Amino acid sequence: MNLEKSSKLSDSKLTNNSLRFASCEDFARLSVLLPWSAASQCSQHVVGGQYNSRKGAAVQAIPDNLVTELNDKIDLNQMNVIESGCFEGIHSISMAIYGAKVYGFDVRIENVLKSMVRAWVHGQSSSTCFDLLNIENTSVSDFYLAAYPNLNVDLYHCRGVLYHLTNPYKYCCQVAALKPSFIYFHTQVASDEQADELLETSHGTYKVFNYREGGRVIPFAGVEDYAK
Repeated sequence: MNLEKSSKLSDSKLTNNSLRFASCEDFARLSVLLPWSAASQCSQHVVGGQYNSRKGAAVQAIPDNLVTELNDKIDLNQMNVIESGCFEGIHSISMAIYGAKVYGFDVRIENVLKSMVRAWVHGQSSSTCFDLLNIENTSVSDFYLAAYPNLNVDLYHCRGVLYHLTNPYKYCCQVAALKPSFIYFHTQVASDEQADELLETSHGTYKVFNYREGGRVIPFAGVEDYAK
């Protein structure tokens, strides 16, 4: 695996103090305990592992470069952030390092567990919490309004999720219902040439691309067999 450029933050902010004297063998064991699909740099060690030679192959720096750019624009310090599709916690931890309280969720229970473990390794357990949530069959706004009724959402962070959903329009409406101060969507968009279907909504008609998904067993795919 290739190492990306090192973080500008000191190791003291990136590592659980109880792991300061962990051995290479300890980290090697940690990296095979769970079905990791991504790796992160923690001090002199690597946490996690690659999915295959093409996907998740590089060891990712924490904080993540795009999170650093986001922090430069809106200052994450003391923000309450909901992170959609936390995957294995790399972006969650990155935002927590900049001072945010991150409420992440994922549809895959193994990702929830991996995010918890990675947050612990990187010393960010107290700044993060992770829930199991399938936004294909549960309203994200209903869930958070019930689970965290007094939560004032400063940022809704959605990276690599929107284009994996069967009804992205409905999901966007649910996100808006949480009334976050900022919404961050990092997504793919179909071209006019790709669009092969019309999606009727209360706000108009949208052209969409009906995309075949890999389903639950593929860690980087949507959990249904198609997405729009």
